[in-house]
Amino acid sequence: MKRAPTRLPMKEPPSEPSVPEPDFRVLFEAVPDPCLVLDRTLRIVEINTAYLRATMTKREEIMGRGIFDVFPVKGSKISGSAS
Repeated sequence: MKRAPTRLPMKEPPSEPSVPEPDFRVLFEAVPDPCLVLDRTLRIVEINTAYLRATMTKREEIMGRGIFDVFPVKGSKISGSAS
């Protein structure tokens, strides 16, 4: 009498190696050019050190403020409010 072949349990496919989330803060700070990030309401949400040096500003003085509040455009009809 023939025996049925023994089935081996299925192995799980190898899992992807865990890749750490990239740290964009390090890259952002390493950029030698002045950079800032604005949200949809034109409020400053991120600034790199090169930007602070180029504009001679301090992070705590401009973070969260509207771009036109920080750097008003003379003679412009743009409102200082970013709402």
